[in-house]
Amino acid sequence: MRTPVVLVTGVSPDAMDATLVSLQWDLPQAVAVRHHIDVERQLLTRVVSDVTGVLDRAEVDLEHACVSCALREDVVPTIERLARDGRWGTVVAHLPVGADAAQVCHVLTWDARLARHLRVAGVVTAVAGPTVVDDLLGDALMAERGVATSHEDERGVGEVASGMVEHADVVVVTGEREPAGLALLRTLARPGARVVAGPELLDGALVADGLHDHAATTA
Repeated sequence: MRTPVVLVTGVSPDAMDATLVSLQWDLPQAVAVRHHIDVERQLLTRVVSDVTGVLDRAEVDLEHACVSCALREDVVPTIERLARDGRWGTVVAHLPVGADAAQVCHVLTWDARLARHLRVAGVVTAVAGPTVVDDLLGDALMAERGVATSHEDERGVGEVASGMVEHADVVVVTGEREPAGLALLRTLARPGARVVAGPELLDGALVADGLHDHAATTA
């Protein structure tokens, strides 16, 4: 039996954290792993927890602080290790802020060794309701927000956030929700994706059951 993996993405750390907590408490026997890239210190921080509390906290030196290095060196190996442990029924992975889920989905789908015991069940993008319109349509850069994933990260917040919304199976809006923001999210989300007005309304069991279809999402 393959262990379901739920990936949490976003450009707002607070929105991602709220969504992670909601999923962790809603899913029975779930383990959560949160990764954070510190560009200045060239460090990747990993925190693993379940309902009993923090189980593991570690800092990993990165040769080059970027998303690709983080995914290759620790994110994917940690997801695999937690799944193989056998103690948990679902792995919820809070990717580094600004990291797209597509690369992880590709690896876990097409790597034959990993695909035998792991499956991406759902991709959840968390957005902050009060700033969602500015995040999607504004001209701010990731570096200006303090959430760049490397020194070379020159992407705009809107570019990153829009791509995440388009790739998501579920978009979760945290905080105050404006009708214009919800309408914009529903317009950007791909057909069949769900827009949920609050992490408290997120159905973790539905997400973990298997909303994600990598080939259909890519197409």
